[in-house]
Amino acid sequence: MQSVSFTNEQMTKKTAKKKTTKKKEFSHKSSVDDLIQKEAKGETYGQMDDNVDIISTGSYRLDKVLGGGFARGWSKWRGDFESGKTSMALNWAAQWQNFYGDDAFVFHFDTEGRVTKERRDASNIDSSPDRYRCELLNTAETVMDVIRKFVLDNPFKKKYFFIIDSSDGMIRKDDKPKAFAGKDTPKIGGGAVLSSMFGRNMSLPMVVGGHHLFICSQVRDQINTNSRKSGKGLGGGNMGRAVGFYSSLMGELRSSWSNLKIKKGKEKEAEEIGHYCNILLEKTPNEQTGKQVLVPIKKGLKGGIWVAREAFDVAEEMGLLSGSSWISMNELLVDQIKSKYPDFEPKLKLQGVNQWVEYLESTPQVVQSIFDYANSFNSALEELKSNTTNEMEGIEW
Repeated sequence: MQSVSFTNEQMTKKTAKKKTTKKKEFSHKSSVDDLIQKEAKGETYGQMDDNVDIISTGSYRLDKVLGGGFARGWSKWRGDFESGKTSMALNWAAQWQNFYGDDAFVFHFDTEGRVTKERRDASNIDSSPDRYRCELLNTAETVMDVIRKFVLDNPFKKKYFFIIDSSDGMIRKDDKPKAFAGKDTPKIGGGAVLSSMFGRNMSLPMVVGGHHLFICSQVRDQINTNSRKSGKGLGGGNMGRAVGFYSSLMGELRSSWSNLKIKKGKEKEAEEIGHYCNILLEKTPNEQTGKQVLVPIKKGLKGGIWVAREAFDVAEEMGLLSGSSWISMNELLVDQIKSKYPDFEPKLKLQGVNQWVEYLESTPQVVQSIFDYANSFNSALEELKSNTTNEMEGIEW
């Protein structure tokens, strides 16, 4: 076979030719970007921002279960009358105001005419006109259009917290003038159709814009095809089940049973001073569905949530406070307090639960130390679980 050789000049020309014909490197990202610009221009909101603001609910226990609190999007809460839905909505709205400051605005749609000044004053909500508006409005289409306008256009560049209180009080515009009897009666299920359209239209913009929609509804009995079974429905009142599809957080505020009442004094003469709000989580973004949380509420306390009582409960559960008649502080809690507040001298022993709760109400240092210790303990426990899982995965069985 005849050998072929190239001069340096020929090699240079050949190499140059190869470089000019080299294919352009394929980039999946640039190709997707080109496709989106071509096909979805003006319709896409881009990619999801992973930096999500988490706002405290005001309750340590509820925050812990929810992974820190609540975030943007939809939440739907149902319960019997006087179960605390409106109070919870106003409390969350106040937390929203505290988190976003002057950028926050709360839009409260009172569809039943029950949100009085006294109820607002009992919460921590800032009801000044530039931060809060309560509108007496129950026309479903108008409520939805107002929300749509503020979310899509956002003329004042605010972070909106919308409250629909409640969905049961809303009615379709066409049904308002109709009589209650005869062939022209209001349409059954019309609100469900509207809410389904509203959800498809507004669920994504609500999340992308960083807003929150809080929907209250009554508990309704569910008719089951199996006559041996009955239960509570998960619907959204007049807005139907579509509300649940678009909500990232759902729950029921259950009635306070007698054993959830908080009393003060001797058994026969005991005065009811509060209760535990019994919250059943029905849908969560962090796989906590089915969890039940008890949040202490004190009568007459602005904002409702009894932080001192919750701190006592947490401390007792973790063994930081122990005893029956006389309750003593554990050395672990003393060390935790001293590590952050070296000059503070805590009381080590008090008689009864009520004295301890009253003491905690006047000592935020001890309350914060209880929660700090609980957070550290839970973090260490999670790390131990994670390390144990990794070690187990590395074993050859």
